[in-house]
Amino acid sequence: MKHPTGPCPVCNKPLLPTDDIVICPECGAPYHRACYQQQGHCIFEDKHAAGFEFKSPQQQAAEPPPGVAPPPTSQQVVCPNCNTPNDARNIFCEKCGHPLHAAAPGNTPPWQTQGNPQQGGWQPFGGVYPPGTNPNQPIDDIPAKDWAAYIGASAPGYLYKLQQQQQRGSKTSFMLSAFMLGPLYFAYRKMWGWAALTLLLYVLTSVPSFLAIMVTQGNPLVAGLSLSLLTTLSNIAVFAELGVRILCGVFALYLYRQSAGKKIKQLRANTTGDASYQTQLSQKGGTSILGVVLVVVATFLVLSGVIAVAGQDLISYAYQFYGMPSALGGPFTGGSQL
Repeated sequence: MKHPTGPCPVCNKPLLPTDDIVICPECGAPYHRACYQQQGHCIFEDKHAAGFEFKSPQQQAAEPPPGVAPPPTSQQVVCPNCNTPNDARNIFCEKCGHPLHAAAPGNTPPWQTQGNPQQGGWQPFGGVYPPGTNPNQPIDDIPAKDWAAYIGASAPGYLYKLQQQQQRGSKTSFMLSAFMLGPLYFAYRKMWGWAALTLLLYVLTSVPSFLAIMVTQGNPLVAGLSLSLLTTLSNIAVFAELGVRILCGVFALYLYRQSAGKKIKQLRANTTGDASYQTQLSQKGGTSILGVVLVVVATFLVLSGVIAVAGQDLISYAYQFYGMPSALGGPFTGGSQL
């Protein structure tokens, strides 16, 4: 054991390497054996219950004054917002959530702009967390800082809504982007299964209208189908599509919460090291422009297939239905036969 430094608390004389020393097992205070036996107990005994830990004058002098953060070590980085030392591997400050590794001047991340959290939108807050959010605050047993790393630039808005949803114990929270874009939203958020399902539902709700158009144009492929029935189904399909949109808008956040939460927990269980874990969160999370492109391409292929089956009559009728000039050079016709 390292020889204690400083004076004996009883006699105030130096503790020399040749002295017979005893250490209080409660607080670590060092004494000359004779001084301790003369005193009969540790002179700091009344402070033991409060968790007192003895520190020599040299140790006390090395500590920063109260309220002043200790200097960072070589493995730490000081937060530029609150001056708190953090592990250099952290992406965000453990105290205030501010980014620790600032972007280049003139390249401020968009989520650091100010705004009202209840307005939704892309990122209404300064920093990467909603006001008052502790980076370690759990959402579904996952710290907010892990959610932020996985979500990416939209973290403030999403975290605010996720916190509200968790506090209410609810599965609903309206997302306008999901209501308007459906499969494009889910693909953008890397929710591939939901993107495929909603795209399929949108295609299915369009089938009665396509068939009705083909019947109206006398296409032999649909000979025998009832136009009145198809017209009724087309009207029902309009409300069905609206229902799908509403469900997407109302439950998209909860579906994202379930999907993202599952992936984050899997990454946490299968990744060794915090730095690697944070990197995986950023790579596996975030958004996907490629996903949006794939949905657009899939939609184009479906429409191309329908046109290939229905023929040019479908295109001609579509122009007539919406009151547009015919693709074959015909006049404005307006109206609909359905």
